[in-house]
Amino acid sequence: MNRFTFGFKPLAGVLMMLLVIQACGKKEADPEEEWMETVIRGQVTVDPELDDTGDYSGIRLLIRHLDGVQGERSDTLFYAETDLDGFYEGVARYPERNFYALSLRRSGDELAHLSMVLAPGDTVTLNAQLPNVAGTMELSSYENDLIEQYDRLDLGVNRVLQFIQAGVVTGDTVYTELQKWSDLFWTLYDDHPQTMAGAYGAVTSAELLEGWNPEGMLERMEAMPSDNDLFVHTKFRLGSRYYAEEYGLNRSLEWIDGLIAETEGPLKRSLEMDRIRVLYDSLRVQQVAEAFEEFREEYGEDSDAQEWIERFEVDLATLAPGAVMPDFEVVSLDGETVSRESLLGQAYLLEFTRLNDALYQAQFDRTIALYHIYSNSDVEFVTIPLSSTTIQAEAFFEERPKFWPIARPGTFDADLLRERFNVHTMPTRILVDPNGRVIRKYEGEEFNDIIHGLRQVLNDNLEDPTL
Repeated sequence: MNRFTFGFKPLAGVLMMLLVIQACGKKEADPEEEWMETVIRGQVTVDPELDDTGDYSGIRLLIRHLDGVQGERSDTLFYAETDLDGFYEGVARYPERNFYALSLRRSGDELAHLSMVLAPGDTVTLNAQLPNVAGTMELSSYENDLIEQYDRLDLGVNRVLQFIQAGVVTGDTVYTELQKWSDLFWTLYDDHPQTMAGAYGAVTSAELLEGWNPEGMLERMEAMPSDNDLFVHTKFRLGSRYYAEEYGLNRSLEWIDGLIAETEGPLKRSLEMDRIRVLYDSLRVQQVAEAFEEFREEYGEDSDAQEWIERFEVDLATLAPGAVMPDFEVVSLDGETVSRESLLGQAYLLEFTRLNDALYQAQFDRTIALYHIYSNSDVEFVTIPLSSTTIQAEAFFEERPKFWPIARPGTFDADLLRERFNVHTMPTRILVDPNGRVIRKYEGEEFNDIIHGLRQVLNDNLEDPTL
């Protein structure tokens, strides 16, 4: 798994159709909480052709908690500095098992980013040589080695999905292959149920069955423990869609209410937000207003809920499904002017992100896959990188294909766009129909829902479950 970034480079090997949730309802940094700990150790050296002194001291390794849409710094979760021979060791303290971004710096310059899983009781070994961290990195631990296993499965099934999309695999063979790969991912979960890779495997397994094997999907959903937020959100997403498509929205809402009744605390609050979103996306205007007011009465004094309430009110007023897309104009890295007016007549997906955002990087390969599938249907993609410089934006695409327009930093007012499009989560995407009207706004981990939105805007009646 190539998690290295020079400037910024995405996590590799992510299944395009998965909602790989890195953190369902992120924990607040509570100093009273007993945080988890992981030892990180290893050696970082420098290519002797660049530095023949043999002095590898002063290379700093940091993991910092990023807070807020603009990426403001908060807690330092890990810090270590290399000795003369390049060796280092330290203890990372963090709120939850998850992916975290580690940066390597020397002489004040940030030289590389990479992502790793931090899990309690694990010991991470990271060795690398500057400047070619990508080609020399050795990253190993129990959890990170399992992520490698997940990625190998992911790479394999992604190739099969590409063959299916190209028509190489057809007929009943499609479903045989999907079932086989679903079983392989479920085995990973069975063998390692308490790990991130195992949890990802379970989610992937259920996702692969959506749309063609509902009984198998529901069975695997039921087998997922309800004490895991990732699993509960997965159940919400898959179950609500299944019951809506099979029995209608009212039946779906009954199922959602049953799921909410089984939860409590922040998770229950989060699911109630998701329920309002379901009504919102279904254009049940009166029900949205009633549910929203009930939510306000119950959680209005909660600071986190109040923030969501304020943000949702803005979306409801300006970015609701069917609303006219607010105006924007940028100039791409290639010098092309892109605006609301220039895109009229075709559907498009406008995304706002930080290029060093871990979730955006994890979703990048899936975005490319979506582009390849839907660009032939006259759907454009446009990326506006917030909190980035032109150098960072160009570096991001040095080793990546650049298929769609990327706004050049400095050609737009980032603060104005954040306010106009109510951007508080990275990445934020807005799908727009050919008439310039909003189909839906997607935030953070809502990537898989984009596929359903694209089907809606294109009136795509394909029955292919892999899209």
